[in-house]
Amino acid sequence: MTQAWLKECLFSFAAKFPNITLDVQLQNEKVDLVDAQVDIAFRVGDELAQDWVARNLWSSPYGLVAHQSYLDQYGDIRHPSELDRHKLVSVSSLKNWSMTEQSSGEKYTIQGPYLFESNDVLVVREAVSYGMGIGWMPPYYFNNPSHANSGLVSVLPEWLGQARPIKLLYRDRDMMPARIQVFIQHVLEWKSLQTAPYASL
Repeated sequence: MTQAWLKECLFSFAAKFPNITLDVQLQNEKVDLVDAQVDIAFRVGDELAQDWVARNLWSSPYGLVAHQSYLDQYGDIRHPSELDRHKLVSVSSLKNWSMTEQSSGEKYTIQGPYLFESNDVLVVREAVSYGMGIGWMPPYYFNNPSHANSGLVSVLPEWLGQARPIKLLYRDRDMMPARIQVFIQHVLEWKSLQTAPYASL
């Protein structure tokens, strides 16, 4: 998430407040925020930290994506049931791809097998970009303007996974440092100015 788009929020904060030091740590695994001496955290999903305030920022679904070269070789698909005959690449923690057709409410679940897996969604996206198969990831990894010439295309865009919340977490302190107050305000202001793909998530 940070490498895909949240970094723009951090960079703009650094430009606005050049005297505040930023130490940005990216983890796919759960981290004890107190032991790690974290001031602010962004988390995807419903899992929260005890005694921390959580502010909802966005909600992002998962969607199917492939490189056009893969579809040219193996053909387009009209229904998720056809994924069984395709090569699939997946984030390691997502063993089930559960999706819903947005108009009809029809549901379908894929349970592998997966040709390629990684715990890093950017590596999975690179595998998709290489033409290794069809992937399953948040649409902001493949459908914003910066991907216009990437060759990545949405597959069955009407079929989406359940949206996962993206939250801003911080400790509720009586004497919150000014640097944390201005960072939280910056994030909320930055969010309010975003257009697609973030505003639609």
